[in-house]
Amino acid sequence: MTGRFTAIFLWMVVMLLSLSMRIYAETDHPPTDSLSLPSYSAASLERVEEDFRKQIATLSPSALFRLGDDQNLNSPEGVNKAMLCYVTATSLSDEYGKHPKEMCDIAKSYINIAYIYRTRFHNNYEAYNNLKRAEQICTDYGFNDVLCHIYLSLSSVLSINSTLSAASNPTTDHKSEDTYLEKAFSYAIGSKNHEVTAFSIINMIAEYDVEDSRSIGRYIDKYLTTEINDTTGIQQYARFLCQGVKGLLNKNYSEAHSAFQKAVATDVNKKYPKQQLDALALFYDALAYEGEGNIRYSEQLQLSLLDSTRKQEDAEWEMWMHGNLNLFYLRQNDSGRADTHLLAYYRMREKLAEEEGSSLSTDEYDMQHTISTYRRELEQAAEERGRVRLILISGGTIAFMVILLLCFLLYHAKKRRQYIMRLYEKNLLTRAESAPCQSSETVDDSPDSACSNEASVPDPALIEAITAVLDNGSEPLNNDFQLVTLCTMVGSNTTYVSQAINHHYGKPFKNVLAERRVREACRRLDDPVANSTLTIEAICLEVGFKSRSAFSVAFKNVTGLTPTEYRKAAKRYMPA
Repeated sequence: MTGRFTAIFLWMVVMLLSLSMRIYAETDHPPTDSLSLPSYSAASLERVEEDFRKQIATLSPSALFRLGDDQNLNSPEGVNKAMLCYVTATSLSDEYGKHPKEMCDIAKSYINIAYIYRTRFHNNYEAYNNLKRAEQICTDYGFNDVLCHIYLSLSSVLSINSTLSAASNPTTDHKSEDTYLEKAFSYAIGSKNHEVTAFSIINMIAEYDVEDSRSIGRYIDKYLTTEINDTTGIQQYARFLCQGVKGLLNKNYSEAHSAFQKAVATDVNKKYPKQQLDALALFYDALAYEGEGNIRYSEQLQLSLLDSTRKQEDAEWEMWMHGNLNLFYLRQNDSGRADTHLLAYYRMREKLAEEEGSSLSTDEYDMQHTISTYRRELEQAAEERGRVRLILISGGTIAFMVILLLCFLLYHAKKRRQYIMRLYEKNLLTRAESAPCQSSETVDDSPDSACSNEASVPDPALIEAITAVLDNGSEPLNNDFQLVTLCTMVGSNTTYVSQAINHHYGKPFKNVLAERRVREACRRLDDPVANSTLTIEAICLEVGFKSRSAFSVAFKNVTGLTPTEYRKAAKRYMPA
């Protein structure tokens, strides 16, 4: 009965919990914040193999970051798998908040997400937003060696964005990206990340107004005085470029030409944009020729660079060269050619704007990032309220079911006690009566039955001797007492003794012996002194049983109660 009710109770708990989950699911609360993929990418993400999603479901952020890095970003499927890895890694930031190594890889995942948004989806705002998230993690955990990468990437994102959103170009002052370049340079120097240090100073030279020596000169001097072990060639290139720009600023043009040519001749790692690096050095070499008065050669060199960018189909560098040629011809008072390159500059900028799809200003970036952060906080708060509501509903449901179960158990225990007491009182009355010979209806029809055949009535003297032993003697309480022992005591054989027992008691010797021992055990349990001092095992052995299990089975068959239940009933029944 109790087992069946427990099963029903557990089923009801499961059903109520399911109902609670459904109520929570139908509650108006937004999902947790996650990376909002472009619509054209989300469709392709649905085609990623299901087994890959299952594969990454249980990975740690570090494993996800490494798996994302292993993907081929030149294929749509590789981009989608990489994004799935990085997005899954960033979703674990709350779970791994106490693991710095994992948080570092989460920050790097945000950086890689930004890179994919910037280069594959042409979405500068999402790139900026993810870089700011990475910046927050690195700031909180002190990952200065990663911060330099973030600031370098931020400067790159804001550079093209400032160009596309400027009212007039190419004279725009890129203050925001310049600030990030300065931060990238400082953090890279501090963490001895020579690669980022080199790219920071290279980008500074590309972005800053070289004529303003106060803006760039101090960074060039700091880079040239920093001890850097050249391992990739990019540091050597940056050093030659800095020497050339320093010679240009000091109007030492021969030194500048020599340094710029060395920069072009430097062999850098294949992973770096060699053609763009050479173009930057040659452009400043052209400025050096202009500075020393060789206007024609400077013009030819710049036009050659423009043709080279066209062949490479590099829209950003082509726009950059048109802007610089516009400024060059303005310095030469050639307004016609200056206007031609300015028009080409605007056309390239319009083309880039269409590809980028987003040309917000830096202030608008910060505003949208703030709004996104605030919206994410609101969503998290709403989700937390939903969790609290679910916990309250589930807790209340379980508490109600527990109370209901306790009430049932108390009621069942009360009814059980009453039933035990009725059985106990019945056993008291039964033991008070003698056991007469059973009627013919209860006697076995076999030849051994004492009441079934008048011709086989046992000797009354034999019956009297048997009852004297079984009912009043102490011998049956010995655990080695058997039928042969009884036969020896009454001076008869087993056949006559069995017939006499069946005739008088209406049951075989084994049952009569068990009842005799159980009645003796009940007598002792009814005694207040024995009940309180003797254990069940002690009483079991004293009345002739060899084991507790055999005693319990016999006791249950005779009284309908277990020895423990009988003992408790006897304690309640006996007077205080």
